[in-house]
Amino acid sequence: MRCTLDTGDFVLTAEPAFFPEESPVNTLLRLRVRSGAFAGEGRLDVGRGALARFAAALDRLCRTLEGAAAIEEPYGFHPYIRFDARRGGYIAVQGCFGQPLPGFPEQELRFAAQFDQTYLRPFVLELQKIIPNSSFLIP
Repeated sequence: MRCTLDTGDFVLTAEPAFFPEESPVNTLLRLRVRSGAFAGEGRLDVGRGALARFAAALDRLCRTLEGAAAIEEPYGFHPYIRFDARRGGYIAVQGCFGQPLPGFPEQELRFAAQFDQTYLRPFVLELQKIIPNSSFLIP
């Protein structure tokens, strides 16, 4: 199952894949981003708990329009996504992720965008459906 944030000029698609046989439950978060004229795909290797805390923080950011929500891979060059509340009901997003290519240095995509807060709520609700109990966790 995937969730998509589409503001017109910026599109972020997140698709978590859970691996429950690994302890703690590992999650591979596949990402696709189109920001202006740039586009790319990558992934974050994070735990289920980290993903649930991220979803809960995004929910809180939507409700209060304050603070930030971020998730970062603890390995490699630490790819991440971060959402920040801005004045006037705007949300800023930035991130960096890469994709390894055999025999070459890893490709890297850095992106940033700002959009009206109304675009974020549907994305958060989709993410919470995928991650059980995410709205009940305290980051």
